[in-house]
Amino acid sequence: MDKENVNADYQRIKQVMNYLNFSSDKRFAETIDVSPQNLYDIKAGKKGITHFIADSITKKFPQLSKSYIMLGEGEMLVSAPLQNIQGSNNHHNNGSDARYIAHLEAEIEALRKEKEELWTLVQKLTQR
Repeated sequence: MDKENVNADYQRIKQVMNYLNFSSDKRFAETIDVSPQNLYDIKAGKKGITHFIADSITKKFPQLSKSYIMLGEGEMLVSAPLQNIQGSNNHHNNGSDARYIAHLEAEIEALRKEKEELWTLVQKLTQR
């Protein structure tokens, strides 16, 4: 993931934290039930916002838009009733669904590669 996207990811996290009146990354991480290391990794440019982190945020704060958190698209706050967002047949979203799916597919591919690397490491360690 390039630094520019990571910086944008962390800026969105900071906007969310500011909106929710959190001044501490650690406290925010604890509130959304993720390790503070996750936020540090985003801040340091080691990774972007994962589906897990976005889910953790929107579970605790359903007024926040998952598309905004993940991709920076749309408004930070959900303006439509929740049932309209979850069950709507309205697909006038300017392609954000397709970009979100592409983002998830890229995340899945990165996890597959990580799994392969870990499996190779386990095999090497067990051969000793």
